[in-house]
Amino acid sequence: MQSHSASPLLASIVSFFGTVQASYDVGCVYPTRMPDPFQARGILARAGSEWQVVKKFETPMVVHKSHVFTLGQGACLTYHDENVLNPITGQSPAFRTPSALQNSWSRMLCIAQLGRFVFPEAFTPYLQEWNFPYLPMDPRLEACGGDGACMEVVVMNNRYDPRLIAMVIWIELQEYLETDGWNSLGKYTYDYEQGTMVDCTANCAPYTDTYGYYPKNNHPGEASASPDKYTVIGKDMHWQPIMEVIEDGSFIRQEHVAAHIGFNAKPALLQEFKNASDPMYDFKAEADLVVERLKETTMDEVMKEQIKFFDGKLAVRVLIQSSLVDKLASMLTFEDYLLFLVGLSSAEHDGVLAAWREKVRYDLVRPTTVIHRWNDDVLTTFNGDQMATMPEEIAARDFQPFIRVMPHAEYPSGSSSLCTAYAEFTDLFTQDMYGVDLDVSPVGGPGGITLNCDNDHPMKIGCGASFHVRNMTELAYVCGESRLWGGMHFTAAVAGGIEVSTGLGQLGLDFMKMIKNGSDFTSTALSADPRPSCPNRRNLRGEFDMVF
Repeated sequence: MQSHSASPLLASIVSFFGTVQASYDVGCVYPTRMPDPFQARGILARAGSEWQVVKKFETPMVVHKSHVFTLGQGACLTYHDENVLNPITGQSPAFRTPSALQNSWSRMLCIAQLGRFVFPEAFTPYLQEWNFPYLPMDPRLEACGGDGACMEVVVMNNRYDPRLIAMVIWIELQEYLETDGWNSLGKYTYDYEQGTMVDCTANCAPYTDTYGYYPKNNHPGEASASPDKYTVIGKDMHWQPIMEVIEDGSFIRQEHVAAHIGFNAKPALLQEFKNASDPMYDFKAEADLVVERLKETTMDEVMKEQIKFFDGKLAVRVLIQSSLVDKLASMLTFEDYLLFLVGLSSAEHDGVLAAWREKVRYDLVRPTTVIHRWNDDVLTTFNGDQMATMPEEIAARDFQPFIRVMPHAEYPSGSSSLCTAYAEFTDLFTQDMYGVDLDVSPVGGPGGITLNCDNDHPMKIGCGASFHVRNMTELAYVCGESRLWGGMHFTAAVAGGIEVSTGLGQLGLDFMKMIKNGSDFTSTALSADPRPSCPNRRNLRGEFDMVF
């Protein structure tokens, strides 16, 4: 979006629209049913997370969609502050609201409207419950064609309505999605005959591969590269799509998810990717370790719970963010929390790209495929029943890990990459801001974090055996090791993920501080920014009368 200074264009637009009207009283427009900014943002964020779990989005898509919303939340802060830069563009915005509107409550109004565009299915019930009157996109803003001066006048003539500012941000995000390389709009596909990315003309699918990846491994039943079933060489070393059971009689074979992002998506922080060290796998020895680890897992309820918990990165983010808000409640401002999310999300975004680039470059086979080649060998290990407490004898061809194997290559571990980025950034943030390391809350049990334990929602937290990773270092360690306990990876994958993501925490903090741009915020902690009142609210046509 174009920024501007005073210009003839602006003067002519003002002349066309008329005199700019006075700004609103936030006490008269913030819905009385809507919680305070910290609570309201948390409720919406959780709703968006749960919705993505229900939709069964794969990890890269979850990271990307969450990153887009996080950038938008940061931009809501940008437009309601004198100094903060726009995290979408890294620059000053085209305009800023008057100082009277630079407060937590106005920023949250912007976030709520923006969330309605990003996650409409998830957010609508809560916004309706709060009596928040979201608006459809204003055609006058769309008609501006991305011109900042034009959009500023539309917003000014609507008294800096936060909902319109959210629309400006949504237009910016649409422009961002056009060029960020994820192909989330499905505008491109790959032509194998031409060997290049081309425009999609019909039946376009979001996140379609634009790199040209294809499985090189033999299909089941084809001859292996080695006559010895325990030796993994040649094509047998590469990732093979694993069959998944959808329901009785319905099966699919995987496609490698988002193979293009490590090459075509634009990093938020990284100037250069790191190469993971060659794992030099002895596949037979490594597969034996997988079988033995799953044997131990079968008998350990805490390990089982940790495997399931750390498999979902949205749950890990819930734990980190809840711990931050809870443990630093007396110091953490709403504004610094938004910037924390921007830094964390940026490190997470690049952690996915770094891991996925190496996944495709090495293209290594999963343990499941290697072990299945052993056919009728008898293994004493996990029998496929998560409720089992003792291992059983099974045929190697029937082996399965403790949880689903994600549809992407084995090396390196995406989980260890992401959790390394989480841990580094969070510790650097809390040390820089408050001089402490984060004390992570327990999961489950008395006083621990729980979610959806009283219903059948697929996103459950703390509903099984309780556990406590006390700090971010321990969180990152268990997150990575749990992938080994569950049988999804060989040993070196964890170290490989750590290798490619180490340093992202510092880059995330540097980016966050650049975006903050020295701001001390017009409005800070909610304790210093109490819920605004409106003595004349009864004279308005509604709880959120923004039609002036």
